[in-house]
Amino acid sequence: MPATATPCGAAPIDFGHKASAPTQATTLGALKPLLAAGYGNPSSGPWASAPAVEAKDVRGRAAAEIDAIA
Repeated sequence: MPATATPCGAAPIDFGHKASAPTQATTLGALKPLLAAGYGNPSSGPWASAPAVEAKDVRGRAAAEIDAIA
């Protein structure tokens, strides 16, 4: 049997997502407003880095609340 053939002509099943996985619809829905609000390189200037800095600060505060390392 050739390497690409499958028994009974069935399609192969790929359980590996090669270091990623499909994004769930609920996740896309939650991220869509954030992705549409503005896009820029955080290294390019304050207008683009402010959201990243805020996210990093919030992450640190959230980690501190549960005694975790951010």
